Amino acid sequence: MNWKNVLRLISVDIKAGRLIRGQRLRRYRERKIFQYLLYGGACVLGLAIGIGAGNFYAGVADPELKTLFDQGARSLFLSFPSLVLIFGVVFTMMGQIQRMGVRASLQPPYWLPITWEEHTLASTLANLIGFPSVFLILLSSAIATVSIYLEQLPLATLTIFALLASAFLASTTTEIFRILQVRLTGAVYKSTGKAAVWVRFLGSMLFLIVFYVVWFAFTSGAGSIALIEAVAGAQQAVWFVPYIWLGMVLAAFVSGLLVQTVIFSLASLLFILILFYVAVRLNARFGLYEPPAITVSRGVYAPKVGFLGKLGFSSLEAAVMRKDLKAFTRRRELMYVFITPLVFILIPLMQYLGLYGGPVPPEGSRFLLALILLVPGATMATILGLMIIGEEGESVWLFFSSPITARGLVKCKYA
Repeated sequence: MNWKNVLRLISVDIKAGRLIRGQRLRRYRERKIFQYLLYGGACVLGLAIGIGAGNFYAGVADPELKTLFDQGARSLFLSFPSLVLIFGVVFTMMGQIQRMGVRASLQPPYWLPITWEEHTLASTLANLIGFPSVFLILLSSAIATVSIYLEQLPLATLTIFALLASAFLASTTTEIFRILQVRLTGAVYKSTGKAAVWVRFLGSMLFLIVFYVVWFAFTSGAGSIALIEAVAGAQQAVWFVPYIWLGMVLAAFVSGLLVQTVIFSLASLLFILILFYVAVRLNARFGLYEPPAITVSRGVYAPKVGFLGKLGFSSLEAAVMRKDLKAFTRRRELMYVFITPLVFILIPLMQYLGLYGGPVPPEGSRFLLALILLVPGATMATILGLMIIGEEGESVWLFFSSPITARGLVKCKYA
């Protein structure tokens, strides 16, 4: 494996991702000073957090409180690999969703003298550039600093290595999902045709729902503590799951079981290698997979009154609505509009279920139901209507040349 090729492919992947998202289309040379400042700021912030926590621990005079603090720190160390794995998968999948539908981002330059191992490794490491790397640097520097005050430097060192392995494991899993998505998208296109667009859209929405449930559970005060305790306690029950083995390495090390520590370490390393090998083989098999084109049925054209026509829309208004419905799931800038109703729905539901520390009283249930049913739909209809009209760009001249009235345009846009 040529590591120079890997580094060059990582740079190409990062720049290609930026160009695909429409950022700095003409600036191919960039200053890395800002990227280094971001990583340095994360390191400094982690050191500050570690020093603050360490000074608080050193200033505690009560032995019982010190013991409780020490046990809490160990529980955090044990749960960090699993938490990094979860959030690593989430954020790397978010990066893949941004590239969804762009064929150029899925095809490697197969004419270059590179191997599939180099391409897969570069794609896996490129997924970790950016926010995942900032998060790892922040967490690692904080762990290393606070471990000096806790006199747990060996555990902290092993935890940092486990965090790096968890991040690579998460990125490799995302790479496998990406390759399978390329293959399954073609299969779905072949079997369902236009329904594949909606299958991809619903899959993305389901992923966003899971993402925000995990995010709100982790960032909502007592919910974050409950999540960390649940992750730390569940590792012992599901020790046979390979993704948990990195956490089991730390648990065995804390318990003084050196044999189990070595066994789980070797098993984790073997699992990562197997997963990377699977990603390489899938890339070699489906990396250049071309989705089959949708064949239009042949025959005499017989126009029928569709569902929109039965609702009272004219054929021209129905055509505009169908055009917008196609763009509804394909335009990446609208993905953030879809997230807004999910947030409006998830926050009240989590409050109602008591995930924020206390359930909603019965007298507020009607208001909660009205909030969930009315606000997301009205908000999304208004925002989408404004954005769809304002994002037409140069194609807006088609509306001026078409025999549609202003009343009909507003009617079909906001319907």
